[in-house]
Formats: sequence, structure tokens, C-alpha cells
Amino acid sequence: MTKETLERYKDLKSEDAELRARINEIERSIVSVRSPSFEGLPSAPNKNKSPVESAVASLIDLKSEYLYRLNDMVKEQKTIEEAIASLSDFTERHLMRLRYIDGLTWDDVCETLGYSWRHTHRIHARVLQHITAI
Repeated sequence: MTKETLERYKDLKSEDAELRARINEIERSIVSVRSPSFEGLPSAPNKNKSPVESAVASLIDLKSEYLYRLNDMVKEQKTIEEAIASLSDFTERHLMRLRYIDGLTWDDVCETLGYSWRHTHRIHARVLQHITAI
């Protein structure tokens, strides 16, 4: 695991929220677009889909695509969480969560931990060496 992978977590959280909002919007659209179902009634052979059916099918396909992307992102988030959880020291785990999961600035991390900037970065460097070795 690299520092760049850890830094991606903030972007993953943002994209996760965006995709979930898009999925919710699609679900609302599907409900509002549906027309009455006439299943079981006789119909002409080789009849093309109605515009409503086509629209709903497209929305369902788009929703599926978003769900696949969301699943991939959740897997990546889980990998990052597991790497942080694998640290044996609470301070190390806390530092990494504050910085990469919560997205705090280094100044805020130092203040929260009650350590100097230099000491905080020494801990961080040690953790990065450990995590990259995993």
C-alpha cells in the first residue's frame, strides 16, 4: 500500500456519495417513468419496445453500471481500512484515520494527537514503511 493509495480514500468517499446520489435519482426516475403494465395481454409479434420501456431499460442499465463502480470503490476503501486496522499501535491507527479517512490537515492531526509536527511525521513515516511492506 502506498501513500498515494491512502490519499485516494478522500476521493473515493466523494465519488461514493456522488454515485449513491445518482443511483437514488435513477430510482426516482424509474418510478416516475413507468407506465401501466399490460403483461399477459395479446400483442403483435416482434413489437418494438415502447419509448417508456426503452427509457426504463436504459435507466436500469445505467444504475447497474453505477453499482458495479460503487462495488469496486468499496473494495478499495475496504483494503485501505484493513491496512490501517492491521497496525498494532493505537496512535498509529488514529493518526492514519485522522489524516486519510477523515481528511484532516497535518496541523489538525498534530493538534488532535497532541504531538509536534516533527513527531507526528516520524510516526507517519514509520507507518508508511510498515504498510508498504504489507
